[in-house]
Amino acid sequence: MNDEEKKPMYHGKGIEAGNLVVPAAAVFADDDLSSEVSSFLSGIFNHNSDKYDAAIDAAYNSQGIGSSATHHIVDGSHTIPGSYHAASGVTDADSAFTAARESFEHLMRDFTTESGINPLFTVNPDTLEKTKNFLEGSAGVSRSWVNDMLTMNAFEAAGAAVAAAGAVYGFKKQDYHFTGRLVGSGSWASIVGGNPLLSAVVAITAAKAWRDANSGQKEELSKGIVRGGILTGIATTVAAAVGGPAIVGIAAGVYAAHVAATKMDGKKCNDIVTRTLKRTASAGAMTALKLTTSTLRGVLKRI
Repeated sequence: MNDEEKKPMYHGKGIEAGNLVVPAAAVFADDDLSSEVSSFLSGIFNHNSDKYDAAIDAAYNSQGIGSSATHHIVDGSHTIPGSYHAASGVTDADSAFTAARESFEHLMRDFTTESGINPLFTVNPDTLEKTKNFLEGSAGVSRSWVNDMLTMNAFEAAGAAVAAAGAVYGFKKQDYHFTGRLVGSGSWASIVGGNPLLSAVVAITAAKAWRDANSGQKEELSKGIVRGGILTGIATTVAAAVGGPAIVGIAAGVYAAHVAATKMDGKKCNDIVTRTLKRTASAGAMTALKLTTSTLRGVLKRI
């Protein structure tokens, strides 16, 4: 092995691009933003109005299988074969193409909703409840998170697509530090956000990167994974703790991660946000000091 093969591929441009990994992961891991985007999209696209929609939703609307949050998982009519079967039974005159088109349109409309769809398989309602009870009792896992991990929607697909594009970039540049940060950030985001598509992208990326990397590159990959996971953990934790609109929490989380990353690099934060916060804090401290001094003077005069 020559010196070039031993040297980790640590590209400057890749590191700069890596600075975008944590903000992207924080955005797509935010439940509030996911809910807002999904509500907006479903308000535009998710309008069921014809006999095919009624047939696909019959198990829930007429038979009461599942709930508003779970019937896409348990009713058997929201998988690819299940929706086709429901749509094909509407009239004898319909062709297979008509049934396929109508079922596809229905699934795509449901794909824009917050609850999303599971196009591959259906879970028995009793099995789903037992699984939720077990995970909630043994590990404190929320019931809604289990629903989320069993479905996918448009917002989650966008997050997975961004991660996939990043993976292509990392492999093309052979930048294993960047790829590691992508894996670390994506792993945390997929767990927090309950995103099965992102989980799949991260797993494939990690497996390919580890297989292709030499020993030095594996070291860079490992460092990147740890760093990406820590920084995204900071970003999502701060974002969840900050109240108000989703964008405010995300901005606070991203800034906290930026400060942590800068400190990890052994540098001082000198960006415009930090300078503004310092000036604001200084001004506030001076105002408080003047108010305290004035109050003490008034008290002393009365003594």
